[in-house]
Amino acid sequence: MFNSIIPSNNFNIYPNPATNNIHINSIRELNDKNYKIFNRLGQIVSNGTIENQQIKIEKLDKGIYYIIIESTSLKLIKN
Repeated sequence: MFNSIIPSNNFNIYPNPATNNIHINSIRELNDKNYKIFNRLGQIVSNGTIENQQIKIEKLDKGIYYIIIESTSLKLIKN
């Protein structure tokens, strides 16, 4: 599933590991773009729209996740 997704050189997220919110640092405006968060089994555990260059993750359990924004994959660690 993640084989066709390219790791990002245009985005990065911080803090990582994170607890409640992640911020997205990008050369482009990403507000109103859709995202999906997958667990390590490839199941979608959260999705939505980016607001204020942030994604809320407080409802996720601790673990490792993958975020996909516009066919770009980012690895996230939730504390």
